[in-house]
Amino acid sequence: MVTCAAAAEQYADEPGTHARLTLGHVNPHKAGGGANAEDLITECARCDETVKHLTGVQMTKGQVWDRVKELPVQGKRHVLAWMKADLRPLSPAEKVWGMYRQLPAAVREELEGDLVSVLKS
Repeated sequence: MVTCAAAAEQYADEPGTHARLTLGHVNPHKAGGGANAEDLITECARCDETVKHLTGVQMTKGQVWDRVKELPVQGKRHVLAWMKADLRPLSPAEKVWGMYRQLPAAVREELEGDLVSVLKS
């Protein structure tokens, strides 16, 4: 199952950038997920990097619904729009975060220091 984009498809919100597909897990290995077909999902690297740290295990419909109900009306509208479009556009900051998370740890530390310096000025 592909959740967000086709291979090499150009992102509508980022012209010139094309999707690179990855194989993700519905339930991460750290939460006991396996490599069987029911636990694997094809998604673009951008989506994979964005969501892979949000939950430890696949949630039930009820658990997700409980969180939806807690959202303010505007949040519910955003989620509904993403559901209808079957995609969630990322903000520039979220895109940078995904790129940052793919860097080696030492480079991430250096970049963090650079950002701290810039914000102090």
